[in-house]
Amino acid sequence: MDAGVASFAAAGQGFGSPMEVWAAIQADFANLNSPSALSAFLQVLMIDLVLAGDNAIVVGALAAGLPPRIGRK
Repeated sequence: MDAGVASFAAAGQGFGSPMEVWAAIQADFANLNSPSALSAFLQVLMIDLVLAGDNAIVVGALAAGLPPRIGRK
């Protein structure tokens, strides 16, 4: 386990300051230069985009079936 994650889990609290959060983000993305890490990141990104589009379609379909007075809200 990463030392930052271990200290986070042991403390039972957030990272703290915005600079500590930014340092953790940079450490997480530091290995994107390897092909396997980049591939995994892009797969997660594509899945997220597909699911977001699916949600938009469902919400649009549900909103289309609402009565006009409720649909304006």
